Amino acid sequence: PYEIINPKSQGLLERNYGKAFTLATIASAHNSLGNYQKAIDYSNQSLPLARANQNFDAEVLALISAGSAYSSLGKYKKSISQLKQGIALMPAVNNNKLKSLALSLLSSIYASRKEYKKALDSAQKGLKTAQKYANYSPGDLVFPLFVLSGIYLNLGEYDKAIKLAQKNLAFTKANKYDSDTDTEKRLQIKALSLSLTSNAYLDKKEYQKAINTRQEELAKLP
Repeated sequence: PYEIINPKSQGLLERNYGKAFTLATIASAHNSLGNYQKAIDYSNQSLPLARANQNFDAEVLALISAGSAYSSLGKYKKSISQLKQGIALMPAVNNNKLKSLALSLLSSIYASRKEYKKALDSAQKGLKTAQKYANYSPGDLVFPLFVLSGIYLNLGEYDKAIKLAQKNLAFTKANKYDSDTDTEKRLQIKALSLSLTSNAYLDKKEYQKAINTRQEELAKLP
């Protein structure tokens, strides 16, 4: 026998399916704007609806947004939990861009906890995933490269850190960005990449190169 679906129930399911993704999108936007608690609140509203309706796109977006927000608030255990859940669901959505972001975020958290082996593994996976985009541009590699170069610096592999940071600087100079928020974030990464490069030169005792890099960094400041 065929299952009879109440049209009203079907309509409610469809609305909740769409609502889950809308809430997850709002969470992502708040996270980008630095409204981290709001990002978490909207993610928490989205997740039950997404799970009840098997809306994996919404669930992954909500988990990654919440994981990023928790990281920004210094709640690393919660962040790791959310990001890992999101990464585990990635095969259901096949979103390499979001997966790369999640892996790079996870890597930066491990690095802040001095768990460098885990950090390096996640960072390398994040960069490889970013390179799998069907239509990726060099600008999509900026954050994964920055995270990986920072880990190499912490591990004392200065030449690798400098090489990746310089590649990153070339990308930030060459690419136009979609929004003011994106531009601001890329400029922050550019400044941090210059600082990272300078620190690597200092550790290598190449002081003139360190000075030159710092001067370039200062020239970019308002």
